[in-house]
Amino acid sequence: AVEGFGASWRAFLRAHMALQWLPGLVTVTSEQLLAPPAVLYDVPSLASAPTPKAAETMEQGMLTAAAQEVLSTVDEDARSAVRAAMEAGAPIPLVPYEEGEGERGIDLAVEVGWPDARVALYLPGEEDAAAQLEAAGWTCWAADEADAAQLIRALKGEA
Repeated sequence: AVEGFGASWRAFLRAHMALQWLPGLVTVTSEQLLAPPAVLYDVPSLASAPTPKAAETMEQGMLTAAAQEVLSTVDEDARSAVRAAMEAGAPIPLVPYEEGEGERGIDLAVEVGWPDARVALYLPGEEDAAAQLEAAGWTCWAADEADAAQLIRALKGEA
């Protein structure tokens, strides 16, 4: 074993853990530096990555793990409509959906929201928040009254 290798390796691992999420990060060893030039990996920017769709499904039409995880947090009254929407290719919603000013706290919250489509589902007690969203041009339904077909049309911009 080379003297000081353990300390160097730990320092490298710490640095790599801190930097691993940077777009375009490429780790190179001294062997690679001394080797003939090679084509580096083409790493697309994270900003260019498409919004994940829940229906980026596995072979048997099952939702992705991310979609399943979000679905498990949705209130029971809204779950079937949200599942149908995601199976139809809707983006994974925000649960709960919160709209506000950040530093002054959350101004409103509803159970489920798709901010890009301006569509939301709300629970009893969230009627005032839903009314504020509707006044801002959103389409909102009570979670226990949401019709999956209507929800899918709204998310596709057809309603």
